[in-house]
Amino acid sequence: VAQSLCVGTTAVVARRKGDDRNDAAVCCLKQSLAIITLIGIIISLIGFFGAHGLVRLAGASAETEPNAAIYFRIISSAFILNCWTLCICAAMRGIGETKITMRVNMTANIVNVFLNYCLIGGHFGFPALGVYGAAIATAIGTLVSCVLALSVVLKKGDYLVLRPFTGMHFDKETVSSLIHVGGGSIAESVFLRIG
Repeated sequence: VAQSLCVGTTAVVARRKGDDRNDAAVCCLKQSLAIITLIGIIISLIGFFGAHGLVRLAGASAETEPNAAIYFRIISSAFILNCWTLCICAAMRGIGETKITMRVNMTANIVNVFLNYCLIGGHFGFPALGVYGAAIATAIGTLVSCVLALSVVLKKGDYLVLRPFTGMHFDKETVSSLIHVGGGSIAESVFLRIG
């Protein structure tokens, strides 16, 4: 659902940039972030409290379920950060700033891999945390990517600049465009995930 909304965000922001409607593109990003925040909170709660059932549904055996649930519960706590990053990066792709998305993802992955090495086996003076360490490393990588993405849209002078303390309202045109474009992508994502 989050990825589908982001497909809609990319398309709508790109269309509005093409029409030279900067304020409308920023308005789309704000509304997308508001919607994805709600989605992120719901999914985080479902993942955190339903971790055991979800990993069983995904095929975890009785032997792997406890560790899988621990990992899933911790990364679910950071899912909202992942949603914000996905949404901002989708908007950046819409205005042609694909290098920003690449830098955000590369940095997050480097942090994740390095911290996995440190926290799973206990290297460089870090404690050996095993599965907990893997999940914590992933959550920290997610946090880093979110901070980088937010820094891009909070920087003055760029095309998509968010002013956090200015008013935000939903408008029918934007929301219906997001749903129309992203709606088709939802079915595709569902079948990919099932596969």
